[in-house]
Order: sequence, then structure tokens, then C-alpha cells
Amino acid sequence: MLEWLSSKMAVAVAAMLMLSSVTLYFANQRESVRRTEIENVGRGIADFVDGVLGLSGEVEFVAGCGGEVGLLLPSEIGGSSYSIRLRRDSVIVTQQDRTSVNHWTGDLHLWHAGDTVFDIDEIERLDAEYPSLELSPCQRFEIGLEEIELGGSAQLLAFANAED
Repeated sequence: MLEWLSSKMAVAVAAMLMLSSVTLYFANQRESVRRTEIENVGRGIADFVDGVLGLSGEVEFVAGCGGEVGLLLPSEIGGSSYSIRLRRDSVIVTQQDRTSVNHWTGDLHLWHAGDTVFDIDEIERLDAEYPSLELSPCQRFEIGLEEIELGGSAQLLAFANAED
């Protein structure tokens, strides 16, 4: 009887170990998929900004979760919301304890130019005053090239602005 009981206990322990291993494997797979999805969103935004920076005239594109947009973003990643922070040279996508940082070439200004004449010192001051643009989940934002007067000549600068 003792042998029978010990063999049943060994089988039960083996089954628990196997179940734990399978559960851990699938949990790791799920986490890996979420990290990949967050990386893909960040990389997509960075590639989109790079594409806009490579254009040669005044343009404006919208990114968001729906409607007519130049970049369609998912409303959720793995069933949870996420946030986007645009910086002058990069985008940071965050969801709980997961973060993706992706860079683009060139500069993105996070203030609205309007119809003003600028000098380089004023642009540097505005860039320091507006270091990042925080976006709530699914908030639409614009990325565009705008011609401004800088030091007596017309220059194309890239801007990002959140839609209200």
C-alpha cells in the first residue's frame, strides 16, 4: 500500500511540474508577443516620422487609431492601453512595465510655429521649453513639414502636434 501511495504521489508531483513548465512557457510566449507588438508600434512611428522628414515640401499627415490617417495605430496592445511620448529625436511607447524607444534621423519640433519669423536662439529656446509631447491612448497627432522664415531665408522644419 505504501508503494502504491508513493507512486501516486510521484505521478502527482510530476504532473504538477509538467503543468508548471507548460504554464511558464506560455506566459513567456505571451510576454514576448506583447514586447514585439510594442516594438512594432514604436518602429512604425519612427519609420513614419523618417518618411515625413525625407520629403521636400510642406506636408501634413495624421496618425491615430481610426478615421483617415497616414499612420494607423492599434487602439490597444494585448488588450491593454499604451502611451506614446514623442521627443525631438525619438518615440517612447510604454505599456505597464514594457517600454520601446525608437529613433529617427533629423529633428522633430514639438511646438506650433504659426506665422512667425524665427532666429536659431528662439528655436533652441522653444525646443527646450517643449522637450516632449505626451499622447493619451488613441489620441490623434499630426506630423508635418512647415516652411518657416529663419534668419531671413525659408527653411523646412518638421513639427508634431496633438489634435484636441
